[in-house]
Amino acid sequence: EMGEQIDSLNKMKAKAEKDKAGMERDLQETRGGLDEAMRDRANIEKNCKMTTASIAEANSKLDECARALNEAESAKKKLYVESQDLNRQIEETESALSNLNKNKVSLTTRLEDTKRLAEGEARDRAALLTKYKHL
Repeated sequence: EMGEQIDSLNKMKAKAEKDKAGMERDLQETRGGLDEAMRDRANIEKNCKMTTASIAEANSKLDECARALNEAESAKKKLYVESQDLNRQIEETESALSNLNKNKVSLTTRLEDTKRLAEGEARDRAALLTKYKHL
């Protein structure tokens, strides 16, 4: 009976050692998984910091673009007002030019009429002078 107990104890010892070896393998696998999880976490934190920095940089650029857009809109409005003023000046100048052309035509017509009248008077005077000389 002692032999049976020794066999039974040896079997239990072998089973315990087998269980111990399985637990050690499980422990090693768990430690490896934990190490990998910690490396993954460190990489994720690093990526998070980089992403946060990229977002901050993008927001800064977005703010800069918004300022540039506001400045461009302001310049556009200023140019529009200047354009309206220049168009008004052009219209006034064209109107003045039209009036000057009308005055030029009127004065040219009056000049031609005055020249014809002067030529007529000169002919009449010459004719009278000729008649006077013959008398």
